[in-house]
Amino acid sequence: MKLTLNLLEPQNFIDKFLWKNEVKNAEKFNEAVEFYKSKLSAYAEHGEPAIVANALSKFFEKLEFVANSQYSQSGATVQSAIDLALMKNNKDTNPYVIIEAKRQGKGDFISEFDANKKALHECILYYFREQEKRLNFSLKHIIITDFENFYIFKAEEFFSKIINLENYIVMLAIQTNFTKVAKKS
Repeated sequence: MKLTLNLLEPQNFIDKFLWKNEVKNAEKFNEAVEFYKSKLSAYAEHGEPAIVANALSKFFEKLEFVANSQYSQSGATVQSAIDLALMKNNKDTNPYVIIEAKRQGKGDFISEFDANKKALHECILYYFREQEKRLNFSLKHIIITDFENFYIFKAEEFFSKIINLENYIVMLAIQTNFTKVAKKS
């Protein structure tokens, strides 16, 4: 499957509910990017969870988003947590944006030439959990990143363009069987 990259303006990428104080000031955004780059460099030798918690989430917090790293969905194990979830506010329990992060060079990250990678598979699972188990219909975007490249998907188009009905039925069956096996253990 070949992915095409559509560049979006920030105000079209992030839902208006999340965009508390619109980033009208380019300096503020540039400062957040520079901060992110310095943190990314400082944590380059650490694992994905440390980079997400100390660089990526802090970048979004500098832009006044509520960021929850290692966000655990109900029924999910710690190993199957969403790397980063952006919430509408501190009281919200439903993510508006989910972010899956993979380190560069590991072979798990998607490209425009090969989307059939672990990063996409995990996002599909998280999407199903949000839609089917949690009934979260406020999800706006799904982002897959290697900390330098960001693939941004509109959640409303994720099902129709990324997942077809046949794959949906198979994935739902796998998830259901996996949950039953996990509960028996």
